[in-house]
Amino acid sequence: RFDHFFANSRWTASTLPKPVLDRHYPIEIVHPVSGVRAASAGKRRTEGQPLRVLSLSRLSPWKGIHTTIEAVKLVRNSGLDIQLSIAGGNPFGGDEYEERLRVASQNANGAVKFIGTVADVGPLLETHDALVCASATPEPFGQVLIQGMARGLVVVATDAGGPREIIEADRSGMLVPFERPLDLAHALTELALDHDKFEKISQAGVERSRFFTDDRTVPAFEESILGLLGR
Repeated sequence: RFDHFFANSRWTASTLPKPVLDRHYPIEIVHPVSGVRAASAGKRRTEGQPLRVLSLSRLSPWKGIHTTIEAVKLVRNSGLDIQLSIAGGNPFGGDEYEERLRVASQNANGAVKFIGTVADVGPLLETHDALVCASATPEPFGQVLIQGMARGLVVVATDAGGPREIIEADRSGMLVPFERPLDLAHALTELALDHDKFEKISQAGVERSRFFTDDRTVPAFEESILGLLGR
């Protein structure tokens, strides 16, 4: 019933039903609007400053925030100074997962702070060093990754779906396995201790984000739609 498909990543395209893939319908990858018009500059780490980590998503189990909390606790227990801010709410109702997260954070020695729903994420991005997207299932694309990278945050995400296509591992960001707090803790420890690596990834992330900012993706999407209509 369709002549053409637009997908926001190669991974999303791969999830189309088998009859669609078998019939070789035209499938075009077009990156979505992220709300980031242009990239800024990389961040620098200050000696003696805690690693300020941001989680920015709705509070849903598949977003893997529980993994982020466990990883931060591991880093904290190793003696390193780390702070986690959890921004986001639960627009679809049900408080069970949020309560689970709050219980898990109780023995984090004050390292975890819940901020709730935020209308303007700009100030949060300015005041944090790293953004963690520890989704427990593949992100179709991951607009929040672009938001973080474009503002110089080092993005740490799970190694699948859209993040794998956006992030160049250990160059413009870091990729970790699903639901492996120890691996995530290791990545965060590296960022906390190795300031040179942090700053190199931060700058490379800014450069990489320029491929996905709205000044580039919106005209490309428009051109694809107009081209399809022209055909």
